[in-house]
Amino acid sequence: MVQRYANRSSTLKIDGKVFLSTFVGQNNFDWQNSIFTPLQQKFGVSVYFVPFFDNDPNTLFNQYSYLSGLFHWTAWPFAGDLQTIVPTVDQNYKSAAASHNKVWMAPLSPYFAKHYGGLPENQKPNWVFGDYKGAGLWITRWQQLIDLKPNFIEYVTWNDYPEASYMGPISTVQYGTWGTAPNGVIDYDRRTFPHLAYADLGKYFINIYKNGNDSVLQEAAYVFYRSYPKSLSCSDQTGMGPQDNYQSMYDDIYVVTLTKSAATVTVTTGGKPTTWNVGQGLTINSTPFQTGTQSLLVSRNGSQLGQKTFSKQISGSCSLYDMNTFADYFYF
Repeated sequence: MVQRYANRSSTLKIDGKVFLSTFVGQNNFDWQNSIFTPLQQKFGVSVYFVPFFDNDPNTLFNQYSYLSGLFHWTAWPFAGDLQTIVPTVDQNYKSAAASHNKVWMAPLSPYFAKHYGGLPENQKPNWVFGDYKGAGLWITRWQQLIDLKPNFIEYVTWNDYPEASYMGPISTVQYGTWGTAPNGVIDYDRRTFPHLAYADLGKYFINIYKNGNDSVLQEAAYVFYRSYPKSLSCSDQTGMGPQDNYQSMYDDIYVVTLTKSAATVTVTTGGKPTTWNVGQGLTINSTPFQTGTQSLLVSRNGSQLGQKTFSKQISGSCSLYDMNTFADYFYF
């Protein structure tokens, strides 16, 4: 696969080497003799290798001389308030990379939730790691990494639909068998839960990270909410019950705006309007959600700039415990 994509213009190269990463893979595998040497000898392809290997970074750098750097997988808050990542792991990797004259890559993710059947009882993943207050984790993590200045940032993930960490577009082809519940896995339909707002909002932070420029280049409004109140009992046939950590979630609708000058934002949730006056730049607001239709309107000096009624309603009933977030946006 590396050889196949090595010469494509979209392939990332560092110092003429193909950038390659992994999720684990350090045990019982000889990367140097099985991958890197054959690629170089047969195809003239050199690799810039920044994997996630699960161990202490200093130990890994000492053990594997072929590493260009290291990546870690702590993109979500697995403890504490389940809302905020304590950057201890980031700082360890940053320090280890600097002391070995290597690079480090940090992970960035909007969400993480599972609710799987069809597995032995003790292996059924059934949790959500926090509500993240809409785009809260996405925004605070971006701000954290801008301060930490990793050499690279990886989005985790572009298309992992079962774990709800996706942020790319969802098509019938991409979605694959996850619409038909293979092997007893729950029949999530992620196509009704777009996450494109995360990717689009990320453009603003990418410009800060790469160029130090926090100017608003495109005015936009982003909305984030779940599809039912957390207290509901769902008619879920898995027998697993609600996802662990669901109590940490908030029954709120969140609105993020990027504006070049002051504006007025009105969100209407289940027929109940709430209005905020926002200033220039990035602004985050929230209000308790109501069941029914959700819509958003942005105006300036009495003139409407943009409006959207969103495709996902918030329901007063549920057939499946699913803490996924609906994330949509519009420009104005």
